[in-house]
Amino acid sequence: MPSTLHPARAHALPARPYIVDIVPARSHLALRHPEPEITLADRETLQGVLALSGHSAPVTAVCADSSIWSAGKDARVVRWDERTRRPAAEITAHLRKPLPLSALALNEQANLVVGGTECVSSESHILFWDVRQTSSPVYRHSSTHSDEITHLSFLPSLPSLQSGPSGPSALLLSASVDGTLAVSDVTESDEEEAVHAAANWNASIAGASVYTWSGGARVWARSDMDTLASWALCVGEEGLELSALHEVASAQFKARDIGGLRTEYLVTAAPSLGVGPAGAPVVAAGTNDGAVVLEYNAGKGYEATAVLRGAHEDVVRCLYHAPVDGALYTGSEDGVLAGWAIGGLALQTGADGERDERGERESQQNEHKQEAAEMDVDTARDTRERQSRKEKRQRKRHAPY
Repeated sequence: MPSTLHPARAHALPARPYIVDIVPARSHLALRHPEPEITLADRETLQGVLALSGHSAPVTAVCADSSIWSAGKDARVVRWDERTRRPAAEITAHLRKPLPLSALALNEQANLVVGGTECVSSESHILFWDVRQTSSPVYRHSSTHSDEITHLSFLPSLPSLQSGPSGPSALLLSASVDGTLAVSDVTESDEEEAVHAAANWNASIAGASVYTWSGGARVWARSDMDTLASWALCVGEEGLELSALHEVASAQFKARDIGGLRTEYLVTAAPSLGVGPAGAPVVAAGTNDGAVVLEYNAGKGYEATAVLRGAHEDVVRCLYHAPVDGALYTGSEDGVLAGWAIGGLALQTGADGERDERGERESQQNEHKQEAAEMDVDTARDTRERQSRKEKRQRKRHAPY
């Protein structure tokens, strides 16, 4: 039977707005709602302490580094001054007409902010701005995806992602309603040269992210029908590739009765809580009355490992794991932000996966050395081979959905 956890703290926001995302920002948690305002909550008390108002349409994405940034349906990217609670800088996404934004990624080290747009006039764009000069994008990618961009994030720097000494220094993961995942070099303005890996899942992607496992990288994605998939992101014969697709039907972790609870939807994947021996991340499934079930895949399908209950009375829309704090945070449609002290739960869910992957890690390290040696030969490929690779990526990326 799964263990039951009760909230260490829970706080209902005054107007009880839906909480659809939780983003860590210094001493605060930035809460996104399906409206123009962002709430900053104290990480200790979970009480809302600041409201950031400046967008004229719903905020669709929030990122934080030394500053908080947001993107919205009003075609604006805003960098916030927490002291004044007002915008410190603004960027407008405009190409013949305003472009409502649906995704955002930030890399302050590289002075880059990247916005993804909704589909406007049959086009969806990824826009790259230099934060030091934001009057217009330094470049844009307009054919990587054919529908609304639903996710953007910068990938961590990992040796397993380096395709030789001249490999890309910064990579961006993007996902879309068109079912495509793409990994692009953010320093390359030529879009066809920029896309290093792509895969078409043939399912509308609602969320995605990258995680490390067994010395390498994997990408997970969830569809708007609550199915889950993951890929290995590694160096292959033609450079970076998304391979070894592993799909999980929604029936494995929803529409199941667990200790008197019935899970009805997938909240998110949470690989920081644990990864199974085959690379499957821990997932959080929710009930319609506010409970959350954490499920771990030991190789024979997902099984419940813990239940979070007692904080929410409505659908839980988001979950954020803070490993340093040993805490989970959840937000729901009834406007409640809850904090959970998980103690050794991460070790419990991740133990089998960590133990099983040790032998694989040594094997993969040897494979990576061999791949790196092979990539030295790749630098001598002629123009025809490069064109062939680009054409293959295009066919894969734009396969019929």
